[in-house]
Amino acid sequence: MLTLLVDKSAFQALNPQELAASRGLYQLLATDILLLELLGDLRYKDQRTQYLAQKLRSAEVVVNMPYHLICGAELMGEPVPMQGVPLLQGIPIRNSSGEAGFLVARSVGDTSLERWAGGDFAEEDVEHARMLVGALRNFHLLEQFERGTRAATARNDLPTSIQEIARWVDGSISDPIRQPDLLDTLLAYLPLSEDRKQQIRDRWERVPLRLNANAPFSTQCLRLLLIFFAAVGSRLIGTRNTNFVDVHYLMYLPFCSRFASGDHVHVALFPFVSTSDQMFVSPDQLKAELGGADRGV
Repeated sequence: MLTLLVDKSAFQALNPQELAASRGLYQLLATDILLLELLGDLRYKDQRTQYLAQKLRSAEVVVNMPYHLICGAELMGEPVPMQGVPLLQGIPIRNSSGEAGFLVARSVGDTSLERWAGGDFAEEDVEHARMLVGALRNFHLLEQFERGTRAATARNDLPTSIQEIARWVDGSISDPIRQPDLLDTLLAYLPLSEDRKQQIRDRWERVPLRLNANAPFSTQCLRLLLIFFAAVGSRLIGTRNTNFVDVHYLMYLPFCSRFASGDHVHVALFPFVSTSDQMFVSPDQLKAELGGADRGV
């Protein structure tokens, strides 16, 4: 079964019948970003989030481990499989014979979806929704970044394509001299505890490590962010507040084989952050496919 990553635009475009028809064809990959966007609808003080949670659970859906926790584990030496299948959060265990493994329990995302579908919203859910909406309204970093880039760079020196930016970013990431600065840049961005970040710094200072070779998933996340911000600064991507939220869906590409979205940021960046065997699907294409499956076509 193929794993299909969906953003909010693709999810909202599907009706309950089409989502039901996706069972057996796709395993829908939900992310913490999607759940946060659904939770943001609590600001309307109606049953919108409950309805969306019920709708999402009508499909065969799994919630991926949050990208920042994956980065934190990988930077501490845990291997991260990137084979187009969801990565679930597990607890390291050993059996009586000493064999190591992971106990995969229900994620916070899974249990939250179940609560929301039943209309059970905790006070922290409501507060989280208020914080999310407030952060989006007050998020001016993209505009500041774009203005700063224009001020520091002559207009005719700005990159003229995302492909050009991607080549520059790839050269920077592969530069062995820049590895400490790149790690600091990534850690400054990741929402990890200061203790965790210090553990990572200590590990990377003890032995000579390189991001590309020793932390490929974390490198992909950093590469995406660098391309995105450079594209914003070059005015190849706009400064809408939601663009910064939307770009985070692309962090999860290593855990899916298809990505469905109607977002312009995703359309622009997908060719430069995906693999050759991954497919981008528009909401209309997905609706046509699932509508045909629902009719037995």
